[in-house]
Amino acid sequence: MLQVTELNNRKYASKNLIKRFLLSRFIQRIAQEMSTVKPARILDFGCGSGAFWQEMGHTSSYWPAAITGIDLDEAAILQAREKNIPNAVFYPAKDGEQHLQKGNFDCVICLEVLEHIKEPGIVLRKLCELQPQHIVLSVPNEPWFRICQMISLKNLSRLGNDIDHVQNWSANGFKKFVQEYINITKVDTSAFPFTVIVGVPK
Repeated sequence: MLQVTELNNRKYASKNLIKRFLLSRFIQRIAQEMSTVKPARILDFGCGSGAFWQEMGHTSSYWPAAITGIDLDEAAILQAREKNIPNAVFYPAKDGEQHLQKGNFDCVICLEVLEHIKEPGIVLRKLCELQPQHIVLSVPNEPWFRICQMISLKNLSRLGNDIDHVQNWSANGFKKFVQEYINITKVDTSAFPFTVIVGVPK
């Protein structure tokens, strides 16, 4: 899990102009979706070190009244807390269960998380059980993500696949997986090389 956090931190800290452009566009797409529905209370499931919210602060005029971030990696949670992100509290997963109550959140976001999980359906079902009004999900759009990795000369021995990715979805494949759990309102592949899906729990 520490490796995941380190890779995530490197992604947000990258000075590569192409990577910065793609990351900025991805954050803009997520910010656009949240600005449309303007949820007051957000759960960021798999929040990592909070780097997403740090970037959001430079991107969007919208800001939620309350952000709850939860992650398995306790080191990442410590890093998130050190960022002093406005209106945000961060908990390691072992302490976060008590905060995951039905009706506590207007929106749940789960960004670049499900591809790391062996049984993502179990996780998505539990997130739906929280009964948020909106769910925002993102995963790498395969095979384009791996192609981009190979162009960058990364993970060549694994044909571009990150060592910690156990799920590899195309945009259509991810849509088919997700629609078992949520009513999809939008599928966005413009945040290349990622797929973003927005919907409401069934």
